[in-house]
This record gives sequence, C-alpha cells and structure tokens, in this order.
Amino acid sequence: MILKSGECFQGEVGKPSGLTDVDGNDLYIGDIVLLLNLDDYDKSHNRITCQCGLEYVCQNSKDCNYDEDTFVMGIKSSYQNHNGEITQDDDWKVFKVKSYEDIVVGEKWGVVRAVSK
Repeated sequence: MILKSGECFQGEVGKPSGLTDVDGNDLYIGDIVLLLNLDDYDKSHNRITCQCGLEYVCQNSKDCNYDEDTFVMGIKSSYQNHNGEITQDDDWKVFKVKSYEDIVVGEKWGVVRAVSK
C-alpha cells in the first residue's frame, strides 16, 4: 500500500519515518497521528482554544519535486526533525493513534489517502 495526495506519492506504508511522537513511540509512514495545539489563553474571553486533527505520517517524493524527507501532514512547516525528534516550535503535539498496520485501502485523512501499489 502507498499514500497519495492528489497524484503525488506520499510514501510507502510501513516504512520507518525516523520520527517519534510525544510519548516516544516510533512513527512509520502510514501511521495516523493526532495533532494537538493549545493556543494561548484568551484573557478577553476567559478560555483556552485548541486546534486538533488527524493526519498521516508521510514522505515527500522526488516525483513531485520535493526532497524525500518524512513529515506529519499539515504541520511540516511548524516543526523540525532533529535526529528523529519532532520539535514543535508552534506548540504542536503529535500522538500516534492508529498504526499503519490497521489502515485500509481507501482510508483518507485530510488530503492523503491510502491506495494499492
């Protein structure tokens, strides 16, 4: 199985990504992760706002004019990969919620879908 976004190859499912989540779990291409970002406390409305969503762990493709680096879809520009550690510059937290072993052909999260090779 592979991942695609439109016609762009986004990685071979099950390949190690070299990334880990906040709990230290190894992430693989095709794993589904929960992205969580707690915004600053909003004093004017007395609340804390939260952004979250489910996304795939992906790998860029030279076919689509990108380096073959691994990333979490949706927050690639918000963190940097330092020796497999995701550092969330914008307070993003990444939690593995589903293994690549459990995804099925046609499963879509965000703009990425799993397809047969």
